[in-house]
Amino acid sequence: MALDLECYFDAGNQPVSSQHELVTLSVISGTPKQWRKLEQEWTAKFPKHHIRFFHATEHKNRPGLMEDFAMVAHENTFRRNPFRHGLYPFSVTIPLKDFLRARKVNPRIPQDVPDVLIREALYRCVEWGRTKIGARKYHMVFDQSEAYYGYVSDFKHNPKAQRESPILKRFALTEDNMRDWPGLQVADLFAFSHGNRQTYSRTTWHKLVRSIEQDRVDFTYRKLLHPLDGPINKRLQWKLPKRAATK
Repeated sequence: MALDLECYFDAGNQPVSSQHELVTLSVISGTPKQWRKLEQEWTAKFPKHHIRFFHATEHKNRPGLMEDFAMVAHENTFRRNPFRHGLYPFSVTIPLKDFLRARKVNPRIPQDVPDVLIREALYRCVEWGRTKIGARKYHMVFDQSEAYYGYVSDFKHNPKAQRESPILKRFALTEDNMRDWPGLQVADLFAFSHGNRQTYSRTTWHKLVRSIEQDRVDFTYRKLLHPLDGPINKRLQWKLPKRAATK
């Protein structure tokens, strides 16, 4: 039976090389039933820790709180057997200095890191929905403080993209405050963990998050230097809006 898929996107760190070494985009995907279960358990932790919402940047120095929420994520993403899947987490990380170095060598590389991140994350959640649950529709939710909603909106409303990728018509997009969406808060936990791995690698909460069964891609300099031609050619053919170059 085909189901709908809800996908929540959130980034760890801004793509500014003078401020951060890594930038990560995480997307957590699941059915409405899976998400309602997590949301109940997630929000049940708020009174205990006297918070109105979870945000890793704000709560990173409260180990007990971070461990509690990491455990909720762990329990809801664990794949118990081949026929019963939990939520599907995917994270993609780019080292900013490697990206800038590769861009100088290969002019075909996109000018902006978010372009690379969103294409990888979008492909993963759609492919998961197509192959694992036969998704009918995709509800994609983005943090309003980040740029990724705009990229997917450009794809969805581009006439050439619609003709070549009919699945875009099945996308419903939402951009909102992450404080109101537990799904965005879960994605934030993963993105913060991957984007700040060197700082928090010894903490219990970080080990919990990293131990969760999940898919992740860490772009190397070599992989950045030789991008796939398909996405680059489509960007040119579709004449998508240009974005500010990553610095």
